[in-house]
Amino acid sequence: MYYEKGYYDENGTRYDDVAFNKNGQYENVLCHCPYCGQDTVMNLNAKDVESRDLKCPSCGAPLEIRSQLDDYMQTDVDTRSNPQYQGEQPSEMWQNKPPTRNRHGCLLWFVVIFIASIILYFIGNNLPDNDRPSDSYSYTSQQTYTDPEEQDVLYLVRTSGNGYRFSDSEGDADKRLAWDEDAESFYDPDSDCWIWQNTDVEPPVWQYWYEGISSDYGDYGWMEHDADGWFIEASYDNWIGLPADYDTSNLWYIDEIDYNQFDTLYLVRSGKNAYKISEDGFATDKTLTWDSSFESFYDPDSDCWVWYNTDVEPPVWQYWYEGISSDFGDYGWMEHDADGWFIEASYGDWIELPAEYDASGLWYFE
Repeated sequence: MYYEKGYYDENGTRYDDVAFNKNGQYENVLCHCPYCGQDTVMNLNAKDVESRDLKCPSCGAPLEIRSQLDDYMQTDVDTRSNPQYQGEQPSEMWQNKPPTRNRHGCLLWFVVIFIASIILYFIGNNLPDNDRPSDSYSYTSQQTYTDPEEQDVLYLVRTSGNGYRFSDSEGDADKRLAWDEDAESFYDPDSDCWIWQNTDVEPPVWQYWYEGISSDYGDYGWMEHDADGWFIEASYDNWIGLPADYDTSNLWYIDEIDYNQFDTLYLVRSGKNAYKISEDGFATDKTLTWDSSFESFYDPDSDCWVWYNTDVEPPVWQYWYEGISSDFGDYGWMEHDADGWFIEASYGDWIELPAEYDASGLWYFE
């Protein structure tokens, strides 16, 4: 019988490389990444092997152990025991489905803003009465909101450019996203994009997987959007600005901009009394200026203050129309949706605007 050079077990099976357990330590273990193809020699302890959680130092994908370990058979730790690779070639691994999502998010600095907003909230509630259009700000809303991942479908309405907001009805929706149970994300077939809301950061942030961009980053590639543009996770928890060689002109996003940070808003008419925020600031039908004493934008033509309430989810525009709102004492902030106008008659009690008020001249954000 002819034996090739190498190591043989009691069953006569030959191995090119064997790492022996020395006081719970395996030295010079050959590991292979089936995704990026890199081979790595590592020193492992028994706990590392038992955890089956070896990561490639190059791309972060799970590693295969190529060396025979004297206490563990290779079939326990190779791709045959890892369902993530069953029946797939590395080049096909993430085709048409996003990988496991990083729940950290790139916008951790929002935590600082969130804490600051709480401080400002309590400061604002203790301002003198004459510092607001009414005796007190209303931080409640007549709208209700369900956790997005508890819904089967999301309806989105375009706000401006590539930004979208949530809608309660399908009738006025510009996008309809269905929940993909396998990917644990909502899917938009028009853009081949999956999205989900990362609620493990505060405040929560929407993350996007754009096939053709995200898929270039292997196990990573989830994207986020904020006022500074697009970001992508290039490697574990390493978020970078999306490289300029990617075309972002058709990439849409959930519009979560805090408009209260602006000094001026330029609006264009989009319906009889409906307006949208202008993208270029030139072609405008209405200009709103920030009134710091009332912490709201002011429109002199309609004697209306308006602010973007980000303390509810999703955020909503609220209006203070002098001559209507002021009739409700400490309350009177108003909101508009597909069902018409609503007003806060008392704390947390939103009612339809009474018919005695003429709403024909009241404008609103579409």
